Amino acid sequence: MENRRRQGELTRPDVSIVVVNFNSGKLLRRCLESVFQRLKGLSVEVVVVDNNSLDGSPQMVAQEFPTVKLILNDTNLGFARAVNQGIRASRGRYVLIINPDVVFLNGGFKELIHYMDLNPRVGIAGPRVYDDETKRSVQLSCRRFPSPMNYLFSRYSLLTRLFPNNPFSRRFLLTDWSHDAIRQVDWVSGCCMLVRRELLGELGLLDEGYPLFFEDVDLCFRARNAGWEVVYFPEAEIAHFVGSVRAQMPFRNVIKRHQGLWRFYRKFYCRHKIAAPFVFLLIYLRMVYLLFVIFFKRYAPFFLDLVLIQCALALSYLARSIVEFPWFERAVRSYLSVAPWYTGVQLFLLYVFELYEPARSRYRDYLDILPRVVKAVSLGTVMLVFIAFFSREFYLPRSIVLLGWLFNVLLLTGWRWGHLWISQRRRSPKRVLIYGTGALAELVRDEILRRPALKLSPVGFVRSPAEPETSRVEPILGTLGDFQHLIREKNVDEVIYAPDKRSNEELRVLVEQCEQVRVDAQIAPDLFEIVTGRVHLEHFGLPFLDPVTIASHRAYLRLKRLFDVAASCLVLIFLSPLMALIALAIKLDSPGPVLFRQRRVGKDGKEFTLYKFRTMSGEPETPDEMLEEDLARLTSVGRFLRLTRLDELPQLFNVLRGEMSLVGPRAECVALARKMAREIPYFEERLRVRPGMTGWAQVEFKYTTSVEEYRRKLQYDLYYIKNMSFSLDIIILVKTLWVVLTGKGAR
Repeated sequence: MENRRRQGELTRPDVSIVVVNFNSGKLLRRCLESVFQRLKGLSVEVVVVDNNSLDGSPQMVAQEFPTVKLILNDTNLGFARAVNQGIRASRGRYVLIINPDVVFLNGGFKELIHYMDLNPRVGIAGPRVYDDETKRSVQLSCRRFPSPMNYLFSRYSLLTRLFPNNPFSRRFLLTDWSHDAIRQVDWVSGCCMLVRRELLGELGLLDEGYPLFFEDVDLCFRARNAGWEVVYFPEAEIAHFVGSVRAQMPFRNVIKRHQGLWRFYRKFYCRHKIAAPFVFLLIYLRMVYLLFVIFFKRYAPFFLDLVLIQCALALSYLARSIVEFPWFERAVRSYLSVAPWYTGVQLFLLYVFELYEPARSRYRDYLDILPRVVKAVSLGTVMLVFIAFFSREFYLPRSIVLLGWLFNVLLLTGWRWGHLWISQRRRSPKRVLIYGTGALAELVRDEILRRPALKLSPVGFVRSPAEPETSRVEPILGTLGDFQHLIREKNVDEVIYAPDKRSNEELRVLVEQCEQVRVDAQIAPDLFEIVTGRVHLEHFGLPFLDPVTIASHRAYLRLKRLFDVAASCLVLIFLSPLMALIALAIKLDSPGPVLFRQRRVGKDGKEFTLYKFRTMSGEPETPDEMLEEDLARLTSVGRFLRLTRLDELPQLFNVLRGEMSLVGPRAECVALARKMAREIPYFEERLRVRPGMTGWAQVEFKYTTSVEEYRRKLQYDLYYIKNMSFSLDIIILVKTLWVVLTGKGAR
């Protein structure tokens, strides 16, 4: 028995890494990759506890990291309870609790384990934490314990913002030392916390009563009270992309953080019945203040637009009143009766045309903003005119409509241009080195030069070993061997990886060199997805729409199917008289059937019969004929149906049968789909979802008549599949209405 126990000790891992995951697949992949790259030399076991993620991350872990022990929960059990699950399932001498938004930057954890082995009273340790992989800024990952006075001067408190160098804040946040030396602290951040197993056996596991935060502070507090030491160890380094996992729910996080703060005070400090209500009031007021700040930052553009929309209409009435007209009071009453509806629709249209997207703001220039505002205001004005036309009680002079449109465009564009100008002035330009000398590198350079709002300045290009000596760009500054020297010599701020032929090993080396010299590294397709809304196919070495990507949208796909059925039924009911008139017009205009039937390719390559109103006489027989626009075969009624897209209404029956969706890639005929699959890489990736009556490619790209145009259009389809969501579907449907009204893309 004794020999068995000793043998178990020898085979016991040095460290058990416990990661709790909830819908953070991309971050978790980077985290696990860094574990196996950086912690070589240590005996490590990894336990991932998944709290019922819907983004496909459990499948990703099972497929790409088969040695990881994966625990699947049917519901979200919360952070502390899930960590305790992982600890119980682990065997290591030490337990390393990490967040999925952590990346290991060096092998310093081997030295940390050695340090703790030599110091048996050190029960908990934390590494040096950086904001990102460039190591430019250190996070305040260790602090003193909270107290009523300390938390008045916390990192996010108003007093610390007003007086950042006050002694109370410096004392609490430990900002008065360089963070370069090993030292004892009160507590270290739970984003990456190494815990001795003997400590857990003595004190117990994490307190599961905390809703989301303060479990780490609680454990360190209990450890210090029991005589254990808590140590900050800067030789071990990680990057923590703080807020990445929880950024989607800031209001919820603020509430839960303060619930955790109240539990901590109540558990360790607020024993007195008189003091407790005052502490609770302070915590509550602080929570309300932070919620108000978040609300204002997030929704200030909505409120500003709301005010400006009213100002625009008021200015239009003021301008019209210069020439007096007798219906002024009637017109004002009419507008006031419809103002709430009109304002709501106008705000919704501004959202649809992506004018509330802060993540994209750095990629916009002035000419990006103006067309979006014009489209949104024009569509809202058209809706207002329809109300005026059909409502007898509603009266709005044409001059008011035109002036309102003009002032809305000027005001809504003006403040956005001003905001962009101010943000550009605050942001210093970045010097960019482009890695690659082929077609993609040329596209990156052209896109950067075309958009001055990017504030990027190309300094030159670096040739990849796989690229030929002849190049399409200049100046060529060197090769991969000269990389770090060029970064220092040219004072580079950012590197864009853009070779035509990709190599994972080459990319890894490039990223490591960027880390060493502390510059940002971007991959070109990511930039192009953000800027242009499409994916460049020829620059991917392998298909990237794996089953995990589609599985991550399973809840959305169920909701989408319900919406498809409900919306199709309603549209068919309301438009059935119109469809009957169209059928009669087709029959009277030319001989032949009312409906055009054709075999198309649907989801997973299954064929189905698509229905449309017939718009042409005869039909093409070969794929090459299908690519050509034979306008001579269009009938008189067919021209009108094509222009208004009314020929596609019978596809609603395909939607009801589950063969199509309202939104998705275009359903191509069988022969043409086979031809495109032979000539265009990854064309069949678009068959992973149901085809749609409309889609991102249909509203963003013109009608397609050549193989090259199909290649470009496919980029939009793949972008949609990667980013599909219910809100994106609504945006596409509204943009489709704009396309129908303007005749854009009619064929």
